[in-house]
Amino acid sequence: MIIVGVKKCGTGALAKFLTMHPKLKYAGEVYYFNRYRANSLIWYLKHMPDSGTGDMTFEKTPSYLFSSSVADAIYKFNPDIKIVSIMCDPVRRVYSDFLHMHRFDMESASMENFKRNVDEGMDYIRNLTSGMQQSNTTWQDIWRVNDFRFSTKSNSFGQVILRSAYSVYLKKWYLTIVCSRKTKT
Repeated sequence: MIIVGVKKCGTGALAKFLTMHPKLKYAGEVYYFNRYRANSLIWYLKHMPDSGTGDMTFEKTPSYLFSSSVADAIYKFNPDIKIVSIMCDPVRRVYSDFLHMHRFDMESASMENFKRNVDEGMDYIRNLTSGMQQSNTTWQDIWRVNDFRFSTKSNSFGQVILRSAYSVYLKKWYLTIVCSRKTKT
């Protein structure tokens, strides 16, 4: 089983509660499918905790959700793997991410700064939307091309907001995992 997230929506709490069950074994955040895929499968399996017959081993890496190629890699690894995705109110998630970004300088975590960040982020998204309309592309097209960089690889607050655009990511995961399973039967 893999918990794919979303960051700041309770993935850590979910993992903690699941570990209270004696048959669930937690590996932590492994990042194999998005950071360490060049390593062997043996490397990945070595990061899993010891488990016995009837146990279920799981990892939690929220950033997996934001990579189109990770969905494919996980399906290729094990087409029957259980995927758990936990989401929360997207506005609260953006605000929680903002507070997390400013956790070492709480004075900068003012509502005024938050509003300024949101305005800058929305300008970023409007520019992307304008470019999409001119080139006749979709959010999924842009994400597929940029993969993990689409919503995670810069300091743009627009990307913080894009991490709450769940439908962009879930559509790919659904098509890769769920629909692929249906076509196999």
